[in-house]
Amino acid sequence: MGINYVKWIKLCLAVPLAMVIAGALGLSFAPSAGIITLLTVFDTRQETFFTALKRVTAFGIMIALCKIIFGIAGVSVPAYAVFISLFLYICYLLRLEAAIAMNAVLATHFLSEGSVSLAMIGNESLLFLVGTGMGILVNLIMPKNLRKIREKQKQTDEAIKAILFRMSEYLCREDRSGYTGTCFAPLDELLLSLKEEALIHIQNTFYENDRYFLEYMHMRTRQCESLKDIYGSIIELSGVPKQAQDISAFIQEIGESFHEMNNAEKLLARLKELTDFYKETPLPQSREEFENRAVLFYILRCLENFLQEKRDFVQTLTEAEKTRYWT
Repeated sequence: MGINYVKWIKLCLAVPLAMVIAGALGLSFAPSAGIITLLTVFDTRQETFFTALKRVTAFGIMIALCKIIFGIAGVSVPAYAVFISLFLYICYLLRLEAAIAMNAVLATHFLSEGSVSLAMIGNESLLFLVGTGMGILVNLIMPKNLRKIREKQKQTDEAIKAILFRMSEYLCREDRSGYTGTCFAPLDELLLSLKEEALIHIQNTFYENDRYFLEYMHMRTRQCESLKDIYGSIIELSGVPKQAQDISAFIQEIGESFHEMNNAEKLLARLKELTDFYKETPLPQSREEFENRAVLFYILRCLENFLQEKRDFVQTLTEAEKTRYWT
């Protein structure tokens, strides 16, 4: 993983700015506002926002516990030990682990001042507000990664097209010794990268229904599994069966028409015609012909799955989504 320069720049500006604002407000322990900001900024808007909500909850718990425990036992290290034990237990119980460190530090301010007065509670509340607010504010500045997603999409589709053309070629070759599956590893990496970018896109938009790119990745991943099955079948063939020529031409046709907006309906109709034609051909006369015919039939089934994945994906899209993503 490289350095997230956007996050780095935001923190370099936001942390000291939070300290300055807290100082200008005359708050005690003003530098803590910068540390709160540092702990608030995450890689995505969603992560920052929801973590901030958890910290608000934990902050309320921290204030209540400090008021009760320090009020009963006095403001001392043994009392803080009791506080931190209960605070940790409650945070673990409520899955607020991300809020522990920051609020535990704020609680030490009461220990340093020897008081849990309303003035100190107000001071800590403003420190929390300035630090968290600054973290949320700077994370509103989040560059969109649509260009990166589109580039990954293009690379993925080009890789799949290349695999289809290669399959079409080797299906009609007698010598398949040079035909390996090494082309799938880079494609798997592209799909993983596309998934990561799609998830970042969702987490930075706050729209859970904006899942087009993630679903697109899932569709291409399932198609990739079909291609792997086809590859495995091609290398099982002995020789070049006469039916292989037509299937090779069909795979070539799929590759030539392969793009984001193709609904695969025409290709599925063409595949049905091809399958029906082979069903009418004479039965195999030898064991080798029978085995090759079975392999070719399986390849047709895999191609059908490949095309149905795309058709099903397109059918889930609304007209608004087609307009948004395809124009």
